[in-house]
Amino acid sequence: MTPAAPMSRLRRRLAAAVLATLAATGAGGALGQFARTLPEGAEAGRLRIGVFPVASLDGREVLLGPGTRIYDENNMIRPPAMVEGERKVAYVRGQIGEVVQVWLLSDAEFRELSRRNAAARRAAQQR
Repeated sequence: MTPAAPMSRLRRRLAAAVLATLAATGAGGALGQFARTLPEGAEAGRLRIGVFPVASLDGREVLLGPGTRIYDENNMIRPPAMVEGERKVAYVRGQIGEVVQVWLLSDAEFRELSRRNAAARRAAQQR
């Protein structure tokens, strides 16, 4: 076996690992679709971040908790200063009402979460 053979094997393994990572994260379009799972208690809303920790959620002032995690459409964490304008979001509140987790949503994700929450409210009213 020549010294080049182990190197080409290493390159093939590296390429396979990169493709697997792209497919798992949804990067690369057709390589794989990535569906996020939001927690059951997540609410849908429209968020506008002001001067940290102040934000507006559906037109009402709220506070972002210390260490609030904001996930973008690729599930990468973004600092609050990097989120501009009003965005459709899913959010979870902490024990004292502060917003502790935020997911920036696509239009389709926002519609689906709104539909899911409306169905859950209807089911709760029927009990």
